[in-house]
Amino acid sequence: MLNNIKKFGNLIFFILIFIYLYFNNNFKLLFNINYEILFLCIIISILIILINTQANRIFINLFGSNDFFDILKITSINSISNFIFIGSGVLANSIILKNKYGIEIKKFAVFSFHKSLISFIVFTPPALLLLMNLNVYIFFLILIIQIITVYIFFSKKINLSYFNFLGKYLSSVIINFQNYRNTLFKLNTKLFFAYFLNYLLSSLIFYLLFISFNIDMPFTTCFLFVSLINISKFFLITFLDIGIGEFIIGLLYFNNIDILDIIILIIISQKFIHFFSSVVSFTFSILINKNNDFKIK
Repeated sequence: MLNNIKKFGNLIFFILIFIYLYFNNNFKLLFNINYEILFLCIIISILIILINTQANRIFINLFGSNDFFDILKITSINSISNFIFIGSGVLANSIILKNKYGIEIKKFAVFSFHKSLISFIVFTPPALLLLMNLNVYIFFLILIIQIITVYIFFSKKINLSYFNFLGKYLSSVIINFQNYRNTLFKLNTKLFFAYFLNYLLSSLIFYLLFISFNIDMPFTTCFLFVSLINISKFFLITFLDIGIGEFIIGLLYFNNIDILDIIILIIISQKFIHFFSSVVSFTFSILINKNNDFKIK
């Protein structure tokens, strides 16, 4: 029963949030969004998808040549699948890559874990600097998580008895990560750069959305939002990228309900923008592939 609820985590989350916003008379604010800014956010989101596509190609190149638009399609499927069914993106990608490129599902799962570690290491330090003055308890919570992440990432030999709380699945992924770390670490420079760009662009989307809702929010605070939302993606504790990060943001702004409602709207807007951008990218990749097939014939 719990697993079925988690699969539909995004949809359940959106329904509950829409009900909350409707009864608070804030739902109508969604229709006040600036369409020029919305279009710009979609362009930036597509750029993020292209960066993620190149990050995936860096790994897939280890197994042979591949087509950029083919990997763009796979990357878009990941985002679309996760939006509808939680956790289905990696599984869908794994099956496609196994059938088309002969990449073992286990190896792609380890690569996805490797990317999650890198994104967490890149995204978290700015949040720690900001949290020092906002909430000392959340600061130490995130600091502990960051220390664990760095330990898993850089340690050549891990004592898994310390990580029983992560469950059997993540423990097995960590073991496989240790086995492949020498190969994966060759990709680190390019992946760190890709996720740094991803971080800046994701923060920019939040900043532009705040402008659209006429909220004067510092760009550095948008770093914080992106960092906190990224926490759930790594730990898989709740609904993947719905849960812990949003909950922490809620705690930070709980005393200001008006701002909290706007932040909820912006998080919803960002997720729908990314979903729409993924659909656009997927459609574009299909059209390009069909055009290439037509030329070959």
